[in-house]
This record gives sequence, structure tokens and C-alpha cells, in this order.
Amino acid sequence: MLHFKYLFPVFILAAVIYSVHSSLADGHGPPPVDQVAKMARYIVHHSEWMSLAYQSKHNRTLDYPMARVYSVSDGLANSSTGIPYIMASPLDETIHDLMIPGNERASVIMSLSQSHYCYEQNYDPEDPRCAQVILTGKFVVLNNETAEYTRAKKFLWTKHPVMQNWTIEEPSHDWKFAKLQIHHVCVLDTFGGRKFPTVADYFRSDPDRLTLHSFLHQSHHHHDPRNVYQS
Repeated sequence: MLHFKYLFPVFILAAVIYSVHSSLADGHGPPPVDQVAKMARYIVHHSEWMSLAYQSKHNRTLDYPMARVYSVSDGLANSSTGIPYIMASPLDETIHDLMIPGNERASVIMSLSQSHYCYEQNYDPEDPRCAQVILTGKFVVLNNETAEYTRAKKFLWTKHPVMQNWTIEEPSHDWKFAKLQIHHVCVLDTFGGRKFPTVADYFRSDPDRLTLHSFLHQSHHHHDPRNVYQS
């Protein structure tokens, strides 16, 4: 008969494997901080909205940096493209300005402060452990005859179903589907400064797939006893 001391490691391993499986199935929290591209994809996929920054061309704020919040989706619940899509109207001054030739450069920012994660960890939104991603690139309005346009509409109307009503209630707004064509990725997810994964690594990463090593690292990271912002 096997002694308990030999069975104990087996029990521990089984418990860990079960925890990993359960965490993946339940959509466990963000990935560990050593997987920067995955962290960026996770934040984008799980964000409901983003702040879009650009250079204003309006008379009152000419050439000043401006920003506005937009609802966002990068895919369906169980799939992610990594591309932030929005639906908006050219009557919106932000969209109007971004459609001016030569003024398409923009940045978007999304943060885990939107989720319950930072609250549960007692992280202030400015705390770097309440991770945020900044995507910089070119604002692109999608051609309504393309497959990407159809996909963007499905992504946004699935995640934000009220949007479909806007097109019915305000058809004169000439609603557009648009995206940020990503040129740079910047992540702030822990102490020590910003990180810059490549765009290629960003698109190669799966936002919700964790390995056993990742899960163990993640569990340690999530239970960091510090709860006061440090620089």
C-alpha cells in the first residue's frame, strides 16, 4: 500500500491542474506580467470602451490634443482579433477630424480599471498593476462592401446591442464602422516603466490561453500583498 507522503504530491498536482482548467473555463483574470503581448490582447478583448485621442481640427481647439470615449469590440466573446473596432458618425467632431486627410494618427487607451479585477485587488486605476494598454496608429474607416466591415458590425452589435437601435433611430447620422490600424503597442502593468511588445507579437498572442507555468506565475502576481501605489 502506498504511503500518504508519496500520494500527497499527486494530490497537489491534480489540484493545480484542476485550478488551471477551472480558471480557463471561468475566464480567470489577466495573464502574468512577463507575457506583455498577451496582457495587451487581454485588456483589449475584455474592454467595453476605450478613450480615443487625436489632434483636434476644430476652430476652438485647433491642434490641441483631444480625446473621447467610444464603445469598442475586437471580436466575439470566445474569439479575439486584437483590432479595436468602433461605430460612430462623421457628425461627431472627433470622427470628422480623424477623417481629414493627413490627420488620421490616433491613440487609444484601455484599462483593467473597467473590470472587477482592480477593485478586488484594491488597485487604484493609476496603480500600474491595474494594467493599461495604449495602442497608437492610424484611424481607418471601413469600406461597407468589405468582409471586415461585416465582421466589425457583428462584433460591435453583439457586444453593444443598443448600437443597432442608433442606426434605426438616427439613420441620417451616416454611421461608420472604423478601426485603429495598429503601429505601436505600449503596456503598463507593473512597477518599472512601460513595455513595448512588437505588433507581430501582439497579434500572435491569444488573450485567454494560459499555460501551467503562466497560471502559477499569475496566481503569485495576483496575490501581491502590496496595496499602496509605489513608484
